Amino acid sequence: MSFTNLPNELVLLIAKTPDQSYLNALVRISQHLYELLLLYLYKYNVRYYNSLTLLHTACQGIHWLAVEVFKAGGRLEQLSGFDGVFLGDISPSLAMKPNVHPQ
Repeated sequence: MSFTNLPNELVLLIAKTPDQSYLNALVRISQHLYELLLLYLYKYNVRYYNSLTLLHTACQGIHWLAVEVFKAGGRLEQLSGFDGVFLGDISPSLAMKPNVHPQ
């Protein structure tokens, strides 16, 4: 039996691993797992990594992804204390860009 043929409930149990890199790998296996686990991955990052993905996406100009992390509960306040980053510059830049998600 292929991993992608497992019931969603079982995949979600497996996804509760305490390792974000493992969860990231699961998301990349197939379109089905991507759609099933992507929001869970964002929420995991918000909860256990203080929205670090939000900082990365905003600084790299990946605005659509930063918006998705915001939707998953990411907040700029969680990112305070990162040297060399003025967080006040990030939020306005997100507001000015369209929410375009590549297909």
